[in-house]
Amino acid sequence: MHIVVTRGIFYKFNKYSDRAAIAFAYSEKYGNIKLFVPSIANKNSVLIRHIPGTIHLNYKPNSDLHKLITFHEDLNYAHYLDTPEIYTRLSMVFEMIHYAHAYSYDNTQPRAHMSNGGNDSNGENNGDSNDSNDSDNTLWYLLGRYNKDNPAKLTLYILFTILNQGGYMFSPWRCSSCGHTITVATDNHNGDVAGSVAGDVAGSVAGSVAGDVAGDVATINHEGEVHCALCTPQPHTITATDIASSNIKYIRTGVFLALQCFYHSHSYKSLEVDTALEHELLDLLFYHGANVLGHQLHSYRHYRLLMPPPKSG
Repeated sequence: MHIVVTRGIFYKFNKYSDRAAIAFAYSEKYGNIKLFVPSIANKNSVLIRHIPGTIHLNYKPNSDLHKLITFHEDLNYAHYLDTPEIYTRLSMVFEMIHYAHAYSYDNTQPRAHMSNGGNDSNGENNGDSNDSNDSDNTLWYLLGRYNKDNPAKLTLYILFTILNQGGYMFSPWRCSSCGHTITVATDNHNGDVAGSVAGDVAGSVAGSVAGDVAGDVATINHEGEVHCALCTPQPHTITATDIASSNIKYIRTGVFLALQCFYHSHSYKSLEVDTALEHELLDLLFYHGANVLGHQLHSYRHYRLLMPPPKSG
């Protein structure tokens, strides 16, 4: 056991005894860490969720449980606590992190430092693809980029990054049935996405998804297979069992196109995320996340109660 220092964010506490707790944090150097907190009731050891700070801990190699010494929150991030639009979305982010990032039993060396994970100063990927997301520090960098203007868009990109880094992300580009590119056009399978993707997804949600299957709607199933509008099963071929067990989910093709924007900086920067599109993307990412991670994810359901999607029609 040796003392280490890392920046990190606490996101969950489980009571261990009247004066002790088990804390979960995501850290810059060690990723997900689990900490024994021996004096949680001590007024000098107040721990606050969802605000970055500096963690001093006794790090125990070959174990997933370490011991907290001190935590000092960074008041430069006080707006994380003061801004409900940020704080409520962080609950979704950290639930996904909790299940997607395993705790290392032999992570005795801190991860290699990188400047900003290949992203620009606004937390946006500045390359032609998201290859830089394979670096461990990208997620920590993004967690520190919240401001009062970007919580919806940044949260979606972070959730995408979590799944993509872990190898859980499905491909939003190709139909699993016919292999052709998924585009807005439903009358052919030709070519790449035409025009501005940001412009294609700016429209409002169109009615009942099941009723729009003949139009611009694709599906994803519980195995992460995406089917374009032409290959999407028609409602009469979907069984009650499929619906009840969430084996198939109907998604507007525009939502997949919005997801494609996360792979290209120029498309991502021009993408406008309104409340309707945010909820559609969250619905898609949490549906897929729950299937591939094998856990029921409840934070999005709570978020919908606090900030409900707009009514259609």
